[in-house]
Amino acid sequence: MEIQKLALGMFQANCYVVSEGNEAFLVDPGDRPEEILDYLNNHGLDLKFILLTHGHLDHVNAVDGIVKVHKVPVYLHEADRKAIDQKVNVFG
Repeated sequence: MEIQKLALGMFQANCYVVSEGNEAFLVDPGDRPEEILDYLNNHGLDLKFILLTHGHLDHVNAVDGIVKVHKVPVYLHEADRKAIDQKVNVFG
């Protein structure tokens, strides 16, 4: 298993790409979806899901842009659901 940290956006919040073989998931994609997508493409990774540790903007801001390209599930604790529903549009 490989874990790559990407410090992204104005807050330099950490996004993690966790991969094994060619399968990957993201943890807290906070900003710059194009950079995250480039990383996935350049490393030949097949995104399986996104895991959000909480609903703060600096941890979720790139979700919409990524989900538009990779139709993957997004997981977040129910307690943060209301906060994130106002920021991103992936939960229907």
